[in-house]
Amino acid sequence: SKTGKERTLERKDREGTNRTEALLQAFRQRMGDGYQIEPSEDDRKDVIFKIIKDGEQEGIILYPNSKKIQFYLLCRGAEKTAAILEQDYQKKRDQLGAALLNGSELSMVKDKIVFSLVSSKEYQEALPHIPYKTFHDMVIVFQIVIQDGKERYVRMINNEDMESWGITVEELMEMAQYNTPRLEFPYAIKLRDEDGVWNVLHQEWHEELFYAGRKLRRTAKCIFPVIGLFGERSAANCILYPGVLGFIANRWNEDVMMILGTEMECYLFPEHFYLENPQIVERISEQIWKSNVEERPFLTDYVYRYRWNEEKLEQTEQRIPWEKFPLG
Repeated sequence: SKTGKERTLERKDREGTNRTEALLQAFRQRMGDGYQIEPSEDDRKDVIFKIIKDGEQEGIILYPNSKKIQFYLLCRGAEKTAAILEQDYQKKRDQLGAALLNGSELSMVKDKIVFSLVSSKEYQEALPHIPYKTFHDMVIVFQIVIQDGKERYVRMINNEDMESWGITVEELMEMAQYNTPRLEFPYAIKLRDEDGVWNVLHQEWHEELFYAGRKLRRTAKCIFPVIGLFGERSAANCILYPGVLGFIANRWNEDVMMILGTEMECYLFPEHFYLENPQIVERISEQIWKSNVEERPFLTDYVYRYRWNEEKLEQTEQRIPWEKFPLG
């Protein structure tokens, strides 16, 4: 049986949880329907709040002092504590700067414009309202990214911005192609197949891609030569960075095959491995399917190839068998 002290601690935990839930409800009511508020925990198990305004991709994160918040809840109640959080949120937005967030002056944001390779299905409704470029069966869209310490703000660039700035989609793409690799450097991870078990958590190496030539050459000769590309916001973006696929192909001395899942999954392997083990496509895609717990649309239904000799990225006729995997 539990001691009196243990029961007291449990009761205090329950009361703290109930107060936090009441605060979340009051905060959502105060901010209104135009905001999405997602609570989570940081490394110290303190509650943090991510606030995403309609039309924005990534929100502003509040890191309130946990003890102070619990004290305010106890003494002032949920509604007054929610008002304090709202003030903190507005201060954060003001710190980022309204002109920078709104993108009213191109000169203020031109070095913060980035691209994202995304699913054309997922963005179908948005495409009439935003600038974009078609890339085979996917699309490239554009955002403004502002980093301020821990805070990252991402806003989609729309047609009104383009009209205000007086630039073309090609000019926008030129800015984004320069900025994106500079702001979101590509990394790579080697995946290892041990005793037939897919072990995606085993990181044999994790280095800046451009210093990994020797390890890439070793990878091509190993039993399971599969690497994953990733960046801070997107793995798929990395295949459009100048020189990345060419660098890998030159180290492997052959074409590079790739499977794209959601924006965060990009797996590459040498052509010889693909020809010797055609089942690898189904095997990798099944793992991607299992990890897609949010059931987001996949970027493409096809395997892609980077042709080493022609320095060209193309869509192959090999389909990715997403439909084979069970729902739910």
